[in-house]
Amino acid sequence: MDNTFILDASVAVKWFNQKDEDLVSNSKNIFTNLLTGEINIIIPELLILEVINALIRGKKIGIKESDKISLELFSYPWTIEPLSSSLMQETIKISTEYGLTIYDALYMALAIEKDMKLISHDIKGHFDKFKKYSISLENF
Repeated sequence: MDNTFILDASVAVKWFNQKDEDLVSNSKNIFTNLLTGEINIIIPELLILEVINALIRGKKIGIKESDKISLELFSYPWTIEPLSSSLMQETIKISTEYGLTIYDALYMALAIEKDMKLISHDIKGHFDKFKKYSISLENF
């Protein structure tokens, strides 16, 4: 599927809070393309936790807004990929071999498992080591 991508939280968090964020228009274009069906997106279930954490801890949003956003995240027309033993094994391998956090490694493991590109704004975590599977938000 040429129009199906893996997405990481560094992109999705920009949909909810643009203060002090760059490449917001690129992120919003991805969101619009998801909603119109121009692209398909697969996310690990971790993305929802990471987005909410970034908004609570980094952007200081409250419980009511966090609850609202979490419900929105579950309602989007994307595929939420649950953690499996095979995905976890690949995640551990990538994290150990390439020095990525287990969280960053999970996104890359999913991209490799699905043979799809990962759209990310986390340049240091993905692009140098996995160019075949990465698309920078800047270039999307």
